[in-house]
Amino acid sequence: SADLSLPVLDRALFHLDNAYYVPALRFTGQACRTHLPSNTAFRGFGGPQGMVVVEHALQRAAERLGLDPAVVRERNYYGAPPRDRAPYGEVVPFEHNRLPRIHAELMRTSDYVQR
Repeated sequence: SADLSLPVLDRALFHLDNAYYVPALRFTGQACRTHLPSNTAFRGFGGPQGMVVVEHALQRAAERLGLDPAVVRERNYYGAPPRDRAPYGEVVPFEHNRLPRIHAELMRTSDYVQR
């Protein structure tokens, strides 16, 4: 049965950008039939699956560019206009965007550079 495959797929697509402004982002989802029984949606309901896609893409980009993955992530966060619009039209208000502060605090408190 299709169960909740389509709603989970929708949610995965809505979370695919995660915290990043990617102006050339284009994605398509496809629910597939398998020989396995449905296990239904559980916990993240598609959100984590979508987020892991862009995180993996940024990791690979960092490797190919020879850059620290933390730097690539920081450079691609949502920001001031025009970097404030999600692929599906939602505006990420710059004045309420906590990503730069959280990133800086995590980098400092985790001793990332030293590690």
